Amino acid sequence: MKKVKSGATKRREKAAAMEKIMKYPKLTHFLNPAVPASSVLISTNNFDCDYLGTRLESDGLIYDSNAKSNVSHGLICESNATTNPLIFLSDDPSDWPDNVSDAQKCDVVKRGIANQATIDEQQQKLLHKERVFWRSVLERILDITLFLSARNLAFRGSDTAIGSKSNGNFLGVFELPAKYDAVLKELLLRIQDKKTNAHYLSNDTQNELIRCLAQEIESENLSMVKKAKYYSVILDCTPDVSHKEQMSIILRSVTCTSRVGVQARLLEMNPKAIYVPCANHSLNLVIVDGALSSISAISFFGVLTRLYTLFSSSPPRWEILKSCVEISVKPQSDTRWESKINYVKPLRYYLKEILEALDRLEKHAFEKKDGATATEVRSLIEYIRTWPFLLSIIIWYDVLFQINKSSKLLQSSTTSLDILASEIKATNTFLYEYRETGFTDAHIKAQEIAEELGIEK
Repeated sequence: MKKVKSGATKRREKAAAMEKIMKYPKLTHFLNPAVPASSVLISTNNFDCDYLGTRLESDGLIYDSNAKSNVSHGLICESNATTNPLIFLSDDPSDWPDNVSDAQKCDVVKRGIANQATIDEQQQKLLHKERVFWRSVLERILDITLFLSARNLAFRGSDTAIGSKSNGNFLGVFELPAKYDAVLKELLLRIQDKKTNAHYLSNDTQNELIRCLAQEIESENLSMVKKAKYYSVILDCTPDVSHKEQMSIILRSVTCTSRVGVQARLLEMNPKAIYVPCANHSLNLVIVDGALSSISAISFFGVLTRLYTLFSSSPPRWEILKSCVEISVKPQSDTRWESKINYVKPLRYYLKEILEALDRLEKHAFEKKDGATATEVRSLIEYIRTWPFLLSIIIWYDVLFQINKSSKLLQSSTTSLDILASEIKATNTFLYEYRETGFTDAHIKAQEIAEELGIEK
């Protein structure tokens, strides 16, 4: 029969074994007591950065190769930190195997970061590649937006499908370079294979790009206007195709500087050159402003514009005018006053022939059953055959003819200064005298033409 120890016997044996173990010396008895456990520290003052720019803490440890220990596998370190040290070893030196393992792991991680061989290194490369790709996509889409906006072309069509012939100019311009450009070709393949939901080709993205460009242009224009000495602001409201008023803002400023343009080139050739405003240009501005100085002047040149538009709108109408008038009616420019004398000259010397051309055009409109043209022609005939309009023709031609003669001399490179001074003085005298006696002479000339055409005063 097997003898089994009682519980009391087992407890006595266990107590005796524990008492024997407690009599053994501690592990610190076998270590060098001259090396304190707290001397092994880690520094927080030294930092490294990985290839992505992330700030990493360096262990800052300097391993002491001269330290002596009674333990064959001991680890003795010493820190170069002086502030805020972190305890690398615990107070119990018996934990040194764990500390060795942690130090080895830190060293492996540090080497991996330095060699760009961490676990997420491949993911970081893919992330960087995608970032560069989408930045290139946005640059090309922005260029397409600039191209269409600069030419005032519509962006969208009747649908937004890739490859459709009616998807609009924006998607059409995108598809064309996608055949040759690697970036846009990759984006097109991703869209066709449904590998991406974000492609930045939607209507909302187009509107956002247009708004960003508009804000940048507005900021640049305002900056330019603030630097200019003279500027003006013009607001214009025009209905669009949807019959809604669209307001446009026109900023005009004088940007004559010594940095760009002709003035800068002249200063490069001769730094001592003095800038003098162009006299011919100043004379141009005087006449342009004079043509817009009163309601009668605006109405007069407005009728001339209607007359030119009426005849130039179709080749048959222009042939009717050429068959009656030896010289053609010239278009009017809002900025070049010289065009105004070419505008007035046919009416001054060929008014009878122009009225005959209008009569023939009215008959032609009735034959074509064009009521709008016939009504327009009749209203012009009735307005031209009035005394105020006839008198305006004489006055404006006399003034413009004299100033045009002075302007031609100012533009001539062979005219001497004494001749120019004499001509400008003569023009100034003419304007003063015309104010006193010129209207009487114009009245006489207009009366002769009115009697010939049967126009009543």
